[in-house]
Amino acid sequence: MKHRYILALFLLLAQSASFGQSKWTAGSQLLFENEKQQGTFELLVEVDLQLADEFFSAQGLIAGSKIGAIWTTRADREQVENMLNSLAIKRIEISRVIFPHFKVDDVSRVASKVHLVQNDPLGWGISAPYTGKDVIVGIIDIGFQPDHPTFYDTSGQVNRVKRYWDQLDETGNPPAGFNYGSLHSTLADMIATVDQEELHGSHVAGIAGGSGYGSKNRMYAGMAYESDLVFVNIRFYDNQYPASAKGDYLVATPAIIDGLNYIFSYADSVGKPAVVNLSWGMHTGPHDGTSLFDLAIENLTGKGKLFVGSAGNSNWTRTHISANLKQDTLRTFPFNNRNVRADVEDMYIDMWGSAGTDFEMAIGLADTNGNRLGQSPYFNTQKDTLIQGMLTVLNDSFGVDTLEYSLSIISRYAANNKPNILFELKNYTPQTRRTTLFVYSDSSEVHAWNSGQILSWGEGGFAAAFWGHTNVPGFTSGNSNYVVGENGGTGKQTITVGAYNSSVNMTAIDGTPIFGGWGNRSPFSSRGPTVDGRTKPDISAPGENVISAFNRHASTSFRMSDVLDTFVWNGQTQFWGAASGTSMASPNATGIIALFLQANDSLDPNMVLDVLQNTAIVDPETGLVPNNDWGYGKIDAYEGLRYILNSVGLKEIEPETWKLFPNPSQGNIHIWGSAPDAAFRVYDLQGKMLSSGHLTDNQTHLDLSSGLYILVIEEQGWQKSFRLEVVGK
Repeated sequence: MKHRYILALFLLLAQSASFGQSKWTAGSQLLFENEKQQGTFELLVEVDLQLADEFFSAQGLIAGSKIGAIWTTRADREQVENMLNSLAIKRIEISRVIFPHFKVDDVSRVASKVHLVQNDPLGWGISAPYTGKDVIVGIIDIGFQPDHPTFYDTSGQVNRVKRYWDQLDETGNPPAGFNYGSLHSTLADMIATVDQEELHGSHVAGIAGGSGYGSKNRMYAGMAYESDLVFVNIRFYDNQYPASAKGDYLVATPAIIDGLNYIFSYADSVGKPAVVNLSWGMHTGPHDGTSLFDLAIENLTGKGKLFVGSAGNSNWTRTHISANLKQDTLRTFPFNNRNVRADVEDMYIDMWGSAGTDFEMAIGLADTNGNRLGQSPYFNTQKDTLIQGMLTVLNDSFGVDTLEYSLSIISRYAANNKPNILFELKNYTPQTRRTTLFVYSDSSEVHAWNSGQILSWGEGGFAAAFWGHTNVPGFTSGNSNYVVGENGGTGKQTITVGAYNSSVNMTAIDGTPIFGGWGNRSPFSSRGPTVDGRTKPDISAPGENVISAFNRHASTSFRMSDVLDTFVWNGQTQFWGAASGTSMASPNATGIIALFLQANDSLDPNMVLDVLQNTAIVDPETGLVPNNDWGYGKIDAYEGLRYILNSVGLKEIEPETWKLFPNPSQGNIHIWGSAPDAAFRVYDLQGKMLSSGHLTDNQTHLDLSSGLYILVIEEQGWQKSFRLEVVGK
């Protein structure tokens, strides 16, 4: 049964006064003349509607609310003086003078419009600063300095790192439910575990949630500078596998899942939402969202639990190769960028066919002109098997050249029904003998990714020629498609972030110039799509020459030519420096998403993607979006928050359940709905709730001035938002 309600609005209408010929209202001229500081004036102006739009555009002014000829705006002193001399402006009233509470020089914050949601003057529609307060920002990485001043509050008094799980430290007790690493809950325990090898985690964490304390004017504050921080130092090697592509797959991947699970569990224990950043990735896996890692992410994330990953830095390599084979053969030269000229060239390659098909592969050795010298048998994917072998050919010195291989074959991976061969190669004469790869299928779309070295971090690729030689007929080179990385880039519930350049020219403290750029996509930023055809990355953020905390204990891993600022604190020199990569872009987005969670702690991955898709910056650099270079464009903290605040929860009642009219209204609003005693809330456009209650058969009275509002009606956990305009009688 439909119920009819009447919402009666008692209007508080401002009375107009007679001001003569002066454009100033009472008191405003005196305020303007006496205020000599360089502030911004918040104004209420009466405009000539025929002239106002052109004048505002020419002056670079932005109108907030437009209520007939009465507009709100903000202007500096020069712009106000121009108003006084323009026929477009009839009356001017100053509401207040606004001064910034701290200087914002970091261009990555400006590029992402974070300053508009944190610094006075706030952007239109933002009634209070959003700083990440009461949100957990988790960082899963390596190389943390928990006592860096940026991890304290803005006064430098309170350290904000709530928990630090060092998965590599076996001297203490692990978190409950885990059997490795040490969990530290006090700063004294945290700083007793010193990471002297890496600075990556500190830099990433500072971008997402650093306070900037200790940097000049706090200019190197992160995005969510009042968030609570939880660090997980990844177990990325063990006594069998060092830091490497193989170590990432076999050691780091399960440890990362454990870290994510722990952070979400901690967030639950303190009753706060959490967003977790992973600036880490690899190329072992199907790249279609069906890896066990990606499936685990789908199970772990949800309302108030978000996961953000970096797209990867593989765009300028030829890491990937693919072919749609129909009774033909793909031929290529796999190579390792790091040791092709070394005594031994080793490679770690993962190859997948399309669902329900089979393929077969062979490897061989060729001379520098591509002439085939020897080849293994073809190995097919018709059954699961492990194969190890060695190929030897005679060389010109009557010696033997050797290629070792090890293959792990899966006939059908259960999650996607695809055939898979993961293989390792070692070429012992790479300077004169080139590794060859041949792949045949009756009908299969084959994709392969070359991670480079097996037991150390590297980069691999595929080529159509030997170094310095022309392409060999029939051979195919690799490409930079489908190179968003596993773990951070391919998941269906992972928010994947690419990088662009928002930096300016800078000078390091040793005098070294650091050259910037503005707006262009970073040349290293990995591009999509995923193999199942989804657009990746989802969004892009600043990722070149981003300035953040350096781990002072790992001073051997950075150069003073990258250091922009130092600060002596507690008797120790602290560092801020510049670094580049999608590793820097991802925490930018992570911190901004923490601001989103502050506004709505029930956001889930799909809701955040909806916000990003509807509010991203689109400009000549991004081109038409979505695309596999930029995703939906450049992240916009300001418009994203406005979208969330105006949507008031994003979850709506099914269409036609509720109806409201007339709208605009001069007094009475008629509402028809399907449930008795439904709840209602009224918000202004800044997201401030003005009134709430329950609709009944009797009139509900509200006192509202003329203006625009959001009316939200809620029934049984669902809600519908109406944009309501109240006008004078």
